[in-house]
Amino acid sequence: MSRIECLPVGAKSPRPSRDNADLRLTELGAEFGLVGEERIKSLRRKQEAIASLYNAIDALKVDGRPLREALKDPRFTLSAIPPEIIAMAPHSIWRHLLIEMKYAGYLAQQTKRRTHEQVRADRTIPSGFDFNIVPGLRSESRQKLGKFRPTSLGPHDAFRNHRCRFIYPGYLAKW
Repeated sequence: MSRIECLPVGAKSPRPSRDNADLRLTELGAEFGLVGEERIKSLRRKQEAIASLYNAIDALKVDGRPLREALKDPRFTLSAIPPEIIAMAPHSIWRHLLIEMKYAGYLAQQTKRRTHEQVRADRTIPSGFDFNIVPGLRSESRQKLGKFRPTSLGPHDAFRNHRCRFIYPGYLAKW
């Protein structure tokens, strides 16, 4: 069973087309000796520029509303920011901040979902449990659960297995 991802309005994929791989992976590469000192210095400068701009936007307004709020709007583009404000940082830094702000809610939602799935994975199903007494389960779900006997409610047990395609996480939400 494939999982459906919830994305912000107007988003086409969970990852922006211009990924932040340098911010996510450069330090890891350095730990393995794959990244040189100059690249690490460049990363630190970029991180400082992002942090500086992130702090500066609190005091700025665009079209009468706080810039931080405007950046979260799916319809907002960098072209709406006056040139004197855009001049505060390179375009790549503004683009990173725009993507980060737009996806912040989505990322928080995904983190919450992963945490919830981990809690569910820690809950075990007693052997011999009678799935027929669970209210709200479809008959196909009861049959599959009875046949494959999952050991937990976690995502890596029978619920994600293609053999249990009639089992949806929503059915198990109250367990």
